[in-house]
Amino acid sequence: MKVFLAVFSFGFYHVNKALLRGVQRLFFRLAPKRSAEWRMLSGEALKRPLALPMVMTTGPRWNPHALVAAAGPLTVKHTLRIDVPTAEASAAAWTAVVNSFPRFATVGSLGSASGGGDRIELPPGRYTVMFRYYEWNDRPRLPAIEVDGAEMVAAADMPPGLNDFYREIKGRTGLYYLGLHYYISVLLRNEKRLSSGFVRAEYLPVGNPETEFFYGALQPGERLSLESLRPLFQEHRIYATVYNRASFPVWWSKIDESMQQLDAVDGGAYYLIRAHRGAPVAERAGA
Repeated sequence: MKVFLAVFSFGFYHVNKALLRGVQRLFFRLAPKRSAEWRMLSGEALKRPLALPMVMTTGPRWNPHALVAAAGPLTVKHTLRIDVPTAEASAAAWTAVVNSFPRFATVGSLGSASGGGDRIELPPGRYTVMFRYYEWNDRPRLPAIEVDGAEMVAAADMPPGLNDFYREIKGRTGLYYLGLHYYISVLLRNEKRLSSGFVRAEYLPVGNPETEFFYGALQPGERLSLESLRPLFQEHRIYATVYNRASFPVWWSKIDESMQQLDAVDGGAYYLIRAHRGAPVAERAGA
């Protein structure tokens, strides 16, 4: 029975994903000016028609540790430039990931661990920019984006409380969202019998070269050991999120070296740990 439900869920998810991406492409054709504006993930944004189903089929592994915004699709001939000083002044760590449109394949990135530079050279095409701020200050501001030497997306202020909406969606469920994501818990519990590349492609968020991912299913009452993460603490910020079977977050926290394990979380079906590269701990302590 579980296999049948998982197969149905897999098909249901991918049909919905294809349909909603078609809606997204139509939206940008009808409202091209929206491509040149920052669109922030917020409670207000999720009230728009189809916004929540769109997120749940394009980025369903929610990241409650970061302020998230997107811009594009932008038509680029050669170069995309990010106003890096604005990003550096807004948060302890940040990433800008460039994805092709409409396939959403990762083609480039910049971030606080990139080691300088503010430009990404690209072949001619259409691209989106996904921006994330980790450990932001009280006045975060999204940077301007230049395309081929001309400003295309203006800088924009972000409310520091933008992520308050996670309290409202915490632990949410519903037949539609459970139908979309039921298959994920079955895949994770049977990963050894399947292609690990297939499972990773289905479960993980759109790629971010500055982030390593650790993930798996959770058994009822399971306490997850964090021992294997210890070598990462010197150069990574580590964040853990636990999701229910409908892929809504039920628990999230930054992980530090004092934590030995993740305690069991009611309703938790699977977890995702993000190890985000940044300035080494010793360097940050002296900053």
